[in-house]
Amino acid sequence: MKHPVNSRTRLKGGMSRFFTRMFNSGDPRGWGEYHVVPESGGTLWVHAHGLDNYDLLNFEFKGVPSDLRGAAIDLMLALVRHGKTDQHLKIDGDFAGALSVAEPGFLQVGTLRGTNHGDAEHRGLLRVVDRGEPMGAGFPARLFASHLAARADEVSGAKMRERMCRRALEIFPGDPAPRGMRVDESGAGWDMTELQQTSNLAARIGLADALLARDKRDEGLQVLEEAIAFCPGWAHQYQPRAADGGNDFHTRFWADANIDAIGARRRPAANNRSARPTGLGAGGFGGRSPGFGSRQQSVNSRGQ
Repeated sequence: MKHPVNSRTRLKGGMSRFFTRMFNSGDPRGWGEYHVVPESGGTLWVHAHGLDNYDLLNFEFKGVPSDLRGAAIDLMLALVRHGKTDQHLKIDGDFAGALSVAEPGFLQVGTLRGTNHGDAEHRGLLRVVDRGEPMGAGFPARLFASHLAARADEVSGAKMRERMCRRALEIFPGDPAPRGMRVDESGAGWDMTELQQTSNLAARIGLADALLARDKRDEGLQVLEEAIAFCPGWAHQYQPRAADGGNDFHTRFWADANIDAIGARRRPAANNRSARPTGLGAGGFGGRSPGFGSRQQSVNSRGQ
């Protein structure tokens, strides 16, 4: 699909890319050209050119909501960096890595599919879709939701964390996890990749954390109970760690929580796959408080 190439559709011009290569050779902005092209319906087609000159792959995202333009560019650049270190990326292959932050508590995963663009300029692009999805699946909502949730955990302002986690839940509300699905503790730390892929657990934890930090206690507790109902295996696993951390609100909540009763009360709503997560507003977004289990840390440090 041919499209205009101008200052609105490309990330950097040729001279800017040259200086990036000269003075910051590790920045993938200098390795190729990145285009952000409007699609019908108001979404964006984000894709790369010229990375094959560096023995790298050219990726594309389709159907990106316009307010996630910055997130799409960040993810594209992260994938390019990942591809430079992981030489096993290929058509119809999966990828997994900590793309957005160094220690997200889960891996970001997806699948690369070959495309059928008819013009020579875009031949060979690999479409990034959610893990196991076909080429025609379009926008990788799980991958983008994981990106927003991971980045939100690095943001100090509770208001922005709330907006990012709400947006993550809008694009991927998630499904209730099987009751036996738990965090993987077989490695060096907690790995909640499967819970994140199934239920968007990190966004729920992050939203509850942000709401409570903003003194929106009723809504924050509703979101936290929803996380427990969606992921009861995680809640049973996390409760003993969290309930032994002191006398703060977070510790008292987990010490008193009846996880099975919360699940019985909230699980019917969780089982309604069309139900919107609690308290979600309109899309778009431009000091820490105790958290709720997205990473393995000391139980006295955000309770995780």
